[in-house]
Amino acid sequence: MLGELATAAKAGCLPGNPVMLAALSRAGKLAPHPLLRLCLKNGLTVYSTLGLLEAVLKNALHVFCYRDYEVVADFRPKAGWSVVDLGAFIGLYTLRCAKLAGAGGRVVAVEPLPENFKLLRLNVAENNLSNVRLLKGCAWVDWRKLVLFQPRSPVNATLRGDYAELMGGVVRRTYAQAFPLDSLLRSLGCIDLLKMDVEGAELELIGGSRGVEPRRVRRIVVEVHPPIVRPSEIAEELERRGYSTIIYLPERAPSQAFVFAFNK
Repeated sequence: MLGELATAAKAGCLPGNPVMLAALSRAGKLAPHPLLRLCLKNGLTVYSTLGLLEAVLKNALHVFCYRDYEVVADFRPKAGWSVVDLGAFIGLYTLRCAKLAGAGGRVVAVEPLPENFKLLRLNVAENNLSNVRLLKGCAWVDWRKLVLFQPRSPVNATLRGDYAELMGGVVRRTYAQAFPLDSLLRSLGCIDLLKMDVEGAELELIGGSRGVEPRRVRRIVVEVHPPIVRPSEIAEELERRGYSTIIYLPERAPSQAFVFAFNK
């Protein structure tokens, strides 16, 4: 974890000395349910549990420093944008989008895992973001209860058991309420950006959601998880819907890929 702390501080994601933050983390073990407060360089504040700290630091690098969701031009949220964040975790990308979209924009953040959702709600409230709407559950193709397979890190909770095994094996199963993505999109009208990080279930979700089309969703960025899903499969499905696509493969993260889709 010290490596992530040092990288995040050096990259400008976190202020202060990473060694001091590590010391704070160790001191936090004295409390039954410690919360660590991370101050980001752009004025945002994020709370994390000690157990999630490593995943949160990696996510902070991913969202704020490397900006993997924004490497394609015109995917950085702008003032007034409407954004949907599927797989919001504890809210780092949600916070970034809400800050960039401003009071005239809106962000809908969807997260199924209860412990993640509690921190998501806390982080949105702590940053006084009135333009964020929170939904607890899974965006899916229909209404039902779904099993979430959780590996060691809650950030990788998934609807696919094979993906959980790839992430180190299933340590817990829980249930989550699913609702149709199509219903959510209809309720919002046209949106500027749909971000999707659903841990291996992206192809099933897109394939079963008719509302994922250019006239309703202007831009889509999908975090893809090879070898469970191939980026080319996602790109081909979105191209059939009428989008142009770009596949981005970060050199530092061979197990991740990103598909960007936009109007032709």
